[in-house]
Amino acid sequence: MNKTKIWIKRGTVFGLGAALLLASGLSAMAGTSGYETYKSALKHTISAESLTNQGTIVVTDNGKQIFRADLEAKRNKETNGMSASAKFTVTGASESQTMQAFKQGEKAILHEGDSDTYRVMNLGENKREAGSGEFAPPQHAEQFIEALMGNVKDLATVEELPSGVKQASLHLSGSQIPAVVQAAGSLAASHLTAGPKFHGQMGAEGRMAGNDSETAQKDGLAHPSMPKVDFPELTDNVKVEDIQFDAEISPEQYIKHQQGKITISGTDKAGDKHELVISIDCDLSGFGQTTPDTVDLTGKQVETIERNGHTPPWHR
Repeated sequence: MNKTKIWIKRGTVFGLGAALLLASGLSAMAGTSGYETYKSALKHTISAESLTNQGTIVVTDNGKQIFRADLEAKRNKETNGMSASAKFTVTGASESQTMQAFKQGEKAILHEGDSDTYRVMNLGENKREAGSGEFAPPQHAEQFIEALMGNVKDLATVEELPSGVKQASLHLSGSQIPAVVQAAGSLAASHLTAGPKFHGQMGAEGRMAGNDSETAQKDGLAHPSMPKVDFPELTDNVKVEDIQFDAEISPEQYIKHQQGKITISGTDKAGDKHELVISIDCDLSGFGQTTPDTVDLTGKQVETIERNGHTPPWHR
């Protein structure tokens, strides 16, 4: 498995929260000074000995919220530990669903909702250190992204306030949005909204690995109790209408807050128009002072997940 694939997968695992940091970071193709300022702060933030990332993801359809995820992730390089928690709220569902994940020593642990069972995967020799260099984009991926974004990097701004805080921003709309972003956004929207509807497999990795529901069940990765999200299935005139990204960088060069919003329009099979808005908002803190949460499995019901050819290494 090449380094780029490992990097993408690790964003999913640490996931829940850290994916916000990486995903929104890759969207922040700011102007020359703004871009360089943000990129430098992103690398510095990722290199922190420990950090906490709290955030939300909200999806609305024609102004109505259809999905919300409240996320928190913690990591610590020295202890090689991670923890993450998520609360998913879906319109129409009877109640919210929650999930927790931990990396303790050579074990990865998953706990869903009020279940009495903790799913445990032994990482053994395949473990990788939390916060290692693979959390950062590999150099060739960074160069590839910059080449694709082209002159969009020139459209961002960065402002330094008297307090020493820097505010980096990138706002794009209409013709400012590059064709490659339009294509990627349209493709992502098509995959996101196409049936079968989203269910709570353990993150995107099951789908990336090509796991169908039956295979995921065998691997112990599926979560049938997770609520269904009825995203509208966009089939025609899918277009990225607007992209907004803002980040706050501390005088110590840490990203302390960032938020992004992308608006996608399109029509479904019935010809009805939809405007999907995906918003991400996250706060980062505890740099060098974060201790991941842990769980004591003593006396708890434990189910061991065996890794095989179909099981993605979700701890990466």
